[in-house]
Parts: sequence; C-alpha cells; structure tokens
Amino acid sequence: MDTRDQPQAPGSNGPQTRSRRRPLLWLTTALVVLGLGGFFLWEREPVCRGKRLSQWLESLVSSSELDDTKSAEAAIRQIGVRGLPCLLRWIRYEPHTGKGVFRSLVAKLPPRLRSNRVLYLFMEDKAGRRAAEGEIGLAILGPQAAPAVPQLTRLMRRYTSTNSSLAALRSLGCVGSAGLPPLIEAAQDRQFPNRSAAVATIGMNFRGTNGLPALPVLIRCTGDRDARLARAAILALGTINAEPETVIPVLTNRLHESKPELRGAAVYALGSFKSQAAQLVSALREVLERDPDPGVRSEAVAVAGKFKDQAAEMVPLLNAATKDSDQNVREAANDALRSGRDAARYFD
Repeated sequence: MDTRDQPQAPGSNGPQTRSRRRPLLWLTTALVVLGLGGFFLWEREPVCRGKRLSQWLESLVSSSELDDTKSAEAAIRQIGVRGLPCLLRWIRYEPHTGKGVFRSLVAKLPPRLRSNRVLYLFMEDKAGRRAAEGEIGLAILGPQAAPAVPQLTRLMRRYTSTNSSLAALRSLGCVGSAGLPPLIEAAQDRQFPNRSAAVATIGMNFRGTNGLPALPVLIRCTGDRDARLARAAILALGTINAEPETVIPVLTNRLHESKPELRGAAVYALGSFKSQAAQLVSALREVLERDPDPGVRSEAVAVAGKFKDQAAEMVPLLNAATKDSDQNVREAANDALRSGRDAARYFD
C-alpha cells in the first residue's frame, strides 16, 4: 500500500509542510548570516576613556571650556588611525533636498510655531552634523590621517557628490605633505569642477617651503580664463609667500588684468612680501596713478601703509594718494599716514 495515500496524524510534519517551511528556514539563515557579517565587518566606533569617538567630537564642538576642548582633542588623537574608518564614513554625506524645502517652509511660520520641539527634531540634520564633526576629527588628526589619503582622493574625485567631495578636499589639506599631491593634480585637472577650491586649500594649508611643489601649477592658474580660479591662485601665491624672485613678477603682471577683482587680488598678494617692499614701490605707484578702480587703489594704499617702515618711498605714494579723486582712497591714505605719526607720539 502506498504510504502517500495514508492520512497524516494530527501535528505530524508531512512532506508538503516541510517543503513550505524550507524557504522560510533558508531566509532566516541568510538574515542571521548577513547580520553577523555586518556586525563583524562594520567598523565599530573606537572608544577612549569610556567615551566613543562621536561623543568626544560632540563634546569638542559643544563645549566652551578650554580644558574640555583640550581633553577632547587629546582623546581624538589617542584614538588616532582607529577612528579613520568612522570619520571617512561620516564625511560621505550629501544633504537631502526635501529637508531643505521643509526648512524654508518652517522659516515662514510665526516664531512661536518655529520653536516647536517636534519641528526642531524633524529638521535636525544629524548626518550633516556628524559629517561636519568627522571633518573636524580628520583636521585634528592631521598627519596621523595620512593612511586615509587614497580614500580621501577617491572621494574628492566623485564629481557628482559635491558636499562630500569638498569635505574630502578640505581634509586633504589638513593631512599635511601627503595630501598635497592629490590637491595639485585636482588643481591642474580642467575636468575637475572644484579646481578653485583645490587651489584655495593649497594656499591655506601649505605655506612657505611646504607649498613649493605647488608653485608651478599655481602660477599657470593665475592666467586661467576662469576668473574665480585665477583669483584663488593669485591669493594662494601670496599666502604661500615663497620664491619672491619668481612670484613677484607673476603678480605684477596680473596688475594689468581687465577684471578689477584680479588686479585687487594681485595687490593684496604683493602685500605678503614685506622683505621685498622696496621692489614694489614702482608697481604700487603705477596702480595708484593709473588704475581706474578705486577699490584696487585702496588696496594699494593699504599695502603702502603696511610697508612704509620698510621702504621710505612709500610715504610719498601715500601723500599723493591723499589727493585721489575717490574719497575712500583719500581717507585710507590719511589713516595710513596718521597711524605712523600717532605711534611715534605714543613712544616719545
């Protein structure tokens, strides 16, 4: 007799019941495996003195006490490279447009409604705050974060991820010498959409001899058709303040640009070369006598006033500027001359 035709006892597991339960068992097993894998593979947040890395960063940002700030910075440095996976994960953040629209709508509400705690909790961008804290953490680590340079470089190169790309770019500037080569490559890559940001980051973080490898690229960028990039490169040459025999002629050539913002930036950058003040007299005289933009002439007055103790020829330039056609230029020149006289009276 065929056993398949026999009725099953109540509660027994027949073939059909077992076949129905088999997919559920497989699904449960797969979820358990994935959960365990995620638990062991996901970078767990490192701890120092009983507090997680994120807690130290929150303490650093929120505290106004110097001792608390120093303690948090010391803890973050003690965590060191162990915190890099978390920091890199946190800065991979792009803001959601939905919350931006909601915030603009909330801003139009009456003040008593805007202060509603429920609205505040909904509007709070925790991921954005954590991304900012992650960037601060990388800046605190500085050269300790050098092992993250390859990942930061790849993240910077994500053209469609603007926020995280800029965060990675700024972080490369804080890493030290290991972060300079990818920034130089970004500055000279015409396809990179954030070239001016890369140039500005170089200028802010690599001064003096540290910035020497970037000078050739920066000099080329001063003549770029993109005015924003050119201006950033001009200012970066001033902040790096190196190789004046090469850089000063580049900057004086930019004094003949058609755009006043570039001429003003060139004058401002020349103001960094205090030791070469005597060499700049003729360039500043030309600006004060011929530049049609009063803002650029005011910038030249500021530089001449700063250099008047290094080069006596600056004083006649300032005296001539007191007769300028623009009132703001005249006032700036008078203030620059007066500051020297006031200081002399104070020490007499």
